[in-house]
Amino acid sequence: MMHAAVDMMMVDVEGGEQQPRYSSYNPFKALLRNVLSDAFVVRDLVRKGNSLFLSQFELDRMWFFSKDESPFSFLWICQHLALDPRKIQALYFSAESAKIPRWWAA
Repeated sequence: MMHAAVDMMMVDVEGGEQQPRYSSYNPFKALLRNVLSDAFVVRDLVRKGNSLFLSQFELDRMWFFSKDESPFSFLWICQHLALDPRKIQALYFSAESAKIPRWWAA
């Protein structure tokens, strides 16, 4: 039996922000969250000295700065996940190791 996503509650994430969490799994949004998460994983691997991912890291950096709004571009993903691109960019380019907010995995 399938259940529609009708429940919505607010979940605290790092920094005290409130983000929506839906009661049912959305594979499309999960894919988009995984694309963003992958860029953070690559960034952290390169910062730890793993040179195997340097070329992907450079591509990811360009992706974050792109003004492109075509499907799967950074701005397009942020729009579909209702994320502020400037906040995600600031998190990505910060010197600190980023913790992916819990709601990204929801």
